Amino acid sequence: MKTFDNMSLIQWAFFVVGLITASMLGFFVELIVKRTKSSISISPPIGMDKNTWEAITDTKTESSSKLLGLLERILIFVSLWIEVPQLIFAWLAFKLASKWQAWATIVKVPENIDKLIDPIDFFRVRHRWGTRVLQV
Repeated sequence: MKTFDNMSLIQWAFFVVGLITASMLGFFVELIVKRTKSSISISPPIGMDKNTWEAITDTKTESSSKLLGLLERILIFVSLWIEVPQLIFAWLAFKLASKWQAWATIVKVPENIDKLIDPIDFFRVRHRWGTRVLQV
């Protein structure tokens, strides 16, 4: 395992350049995410007004997602730099478990909203919304 206390000036320069490069990769990812998000439109199910549906499906988490992405890139770069990839695996396991729990208990879409909404149309909308949420 590398430590930071015995690094030379050139090693520090490489570390800083690598850290900046890893941080800048987020701009490219942001472009991909914005393009993907804008390409997935979600029309409301038949029988539900558009304003209600937009209030339910609107996910305004861009600033927190950007910050989390930056922290993840820094974590990955530093864990590879100090030769401890177990940190990456531990973080991904924690992230998987927390998202799994959140989807299972907090944000899961109900199986049926109302008898007035067509089940096939509601399935179409749930599928589109799930695709969009999981990609952004």
